[in-house]
Amino acid sequence: MEAENSTHTSEDPFMRLLCIINRKWTILTIVAIGNHEGVRFNDLKRELDGVSPKTLSETIRELDNIGVVTTVRSPGPPLRIQYFLTNDGHELHRSVLPALRWVFDKSPACSSTAVLEALERNIKK
Repeated sequence: MEAENSTHTSEDPFMRLLCIINRKWTILTIVAIGNHEGVRFNDLKRELDGVSPKTLSETIRELDNIGVVTTVRSPGPPLRIQYFLTNDGHELHRSVLPALRWVFDKSPACSSTAVLEALERNIKK
């Protein structure tokens, strides 16, 4: 079953996207980036309390690869790298906010700065 899932996800674009979006930090990363007009790695890491630098880097790279996030490098010194949502990223961001509102309503003890900021900015009760 495990081998079937890994083969299935690599060949089926729908399942590949679903697997990426379903990972623990993906939605929170999309929400955090969507809260800004561009955000740097360390600011994003601070906002996503608890994510390791390795996991955040991998998540950003996957989101960049599927066209949800774009990475902009401004020539330095120092080199400045910022992350932005693409049009597809903004669409996904808007799509997940109602689900996050529902989760927050059911479990209001949310400690995610990114989620709280997104809900405050984008969804009115």
